[in-house]
Amino acid sequence: MKRWSALYLGLLVFAFSACEADDVTPADCFEVKVISSYCTGDAVLQIITPSAQPFGETWTSTDGTTYEHVFRTRFHCSFQSVRLAQTFSVRLIDDVDEPEDCARCLMLVSGLPDKFSHISLTSDCSEAQN
Repeated sequence: MKRWSALYLGLLVFAFSACEADDVTPADCFEVKVISSYCTGDAVLQIITPSAQPFGETWTSTDGTTYEHVFRTRFHCSFQSVRLAQTFSVRLIDDVDEPEDCARCLMLVSGLPDKFSHISLTSDCSEAQN
């Protein structure tokens, strides 16, 4: 009976640790770079900061290139355009309020990563995350 109890306890610990690993959300700011950006404001960001990388996923772009540690976001209407591969610091946020006069094109983008989060730009945080 003790063996069965130990086995069940081990499985329970494993199950809880697996759930926590899947639901990793960075608690602080982290560095990202733009992999793809579209006129709708949608973008694919790759996580540079190692401690935040478990939040991302593996994604293959339409040209067949596979990227690790990525997620998609929608840039705020006032977000200044960035060049591909430019790095900057962000925080994950729950929602973003956009002005009613925010103009976006109506292009429908498919094939983006499933993992999504709104972001907020922050000051450089690379030193704090090393």
